[in-house]
Amino acid sequence: MDGVDFDDYRLTDGVAPFIAAHQLVADDPAVQLIELHQPAGDFSDPPLNDLVITVGLSMHRTSYRNGSFRFSGTAVPGQWSLLARGEANAIVIDDSNHFRALAVDGLLADTLLDRMFDGRPPDIAKLHAVQGSNGVPKLIERLWRLSSGSHASAITTLYRDSVIVTLLGELAALNGEAARLTRGGLAPWQERRVNDYLQANFSRDI
Repeated sequence: MDGVDFDDYRLTDGVAPFIAAHQLVADDPAVQLIELHQPAGDFSDPPLNDLVITVGLSMHRTSYRNGSFRFSGTAVPGQWSLLARGEANAIVIDDSNHFRALAVDGLLADTLLDRMFDGRPPDIAKLHAVQGSNGVPKLIERLWRLSSGSHASAITTLYRDSVIVTLLGELAALNGEAARLTRGGLAPWQERRVNDYLQANFSRDI
């Protein structure tokens, strides 16, 4: 996709000075969390390659355009939006604001969605609008807590991906689609070998 990777975007002048906290989930830049405190101003963004969800933590007046979606009014804490990948954002904020963002590497998101939907991932475009459902912010909050302080060294890539899969499933459900059962699977002897390996290495990052 012809856009900016989140890892580069967060270092830009419009973002870097306002980052209050930055966390890698499972110590891997494929999944990042940032918390920002921004003053009033124009914070329009370039097209991004990654799957990015922003969750508001403060009330503020804003005018926002992302792809075909338009919003002008007062945003309240808990509202969230999925940014359209490959689409520039035009955003002007009238008050200081506080929000959190989750960025999932585009390739990782595409791979997980492809597996979940048996090669036919959904178009979740309608979720680019402002959303009020609380399932998505709760999952992002869980990743935030697990990636902070003493918990950070305990979260594994396997656990991280399971939370991301749950998050993608929540997005699909809000979009009106359910994950399809993937064809194929392991033979019984293969399942036993996998289970034995997991049991023997449960405390490691597998």
